[in-house]
Amino acid sequence: MKIAQTKFALLFSVLAGFALLGCVPGPQMLTIKPDVTLPAKSGDAEVTLGVEIIDALGSQKIGIAGDPNGDNFDITLTGDVASALAPTIQVGLENQGFKVVPPSAEMSNVLTVEIQKITLSSTKEKIKYVTKLEVEIVAKARNGGLKYSRRYSVTAEKESASVSSSENSKLMLNSAVSDGISAMLNDEKLIETLKK
Repeated sequence: MKIAQTKFALLFSVLAGFALLGCVPGPQMLTIKPDVTLPAKSGDAEVTLGVEIIDALGSQKIGIAGDPNGDNFDITLTGDVASALAPTIQVGLENQGFKVVPPSAEMSNVLTVEIQKITLSSTKEKIKYVTKLEVEIVAKARNGGLKYSRRYSVTAEKESASVSSSENSKLMLNSAVSDGISAMLNDEKLIETLKK
């Protein structure tokens, strides 16, 4: 009887240990995959547009998760942000009548898109965890003597009983990036400047 109880206690300890390991957070590696509702196709390409996308973040690390006074871990982006956004931005502009090409020094019609800020942290504040996200994308349009610039900012905040999981962080990140790109592609003043 004692052997059976000992085996049960040992098995319970092992299972409890695995359960705890499953709950222990670790570093989060997030990939940007925007899901943007693109503008409807308005016809064939009429205007040649040089497009440059710049990752101005300076670091792949975008924040931390966990208890700032105890155990915490990094939240990091994987892959090249500019390359991840380029196909969506290109299709969105082509749908609006642009022929997208790499920019050159002699081009008069150029759009520069800078990814200036992406931060995401999920940290303990008193008895709850607060996940905060901020995305800033800047578009700079130049068409001959005409210029137009705008910052598209997306912020989000969420409270929960535990630290944000990798899956929740990824969904939150991609939703915000998608909203920023969508706002840019649907900015009528930006499109008008580039088409004049």
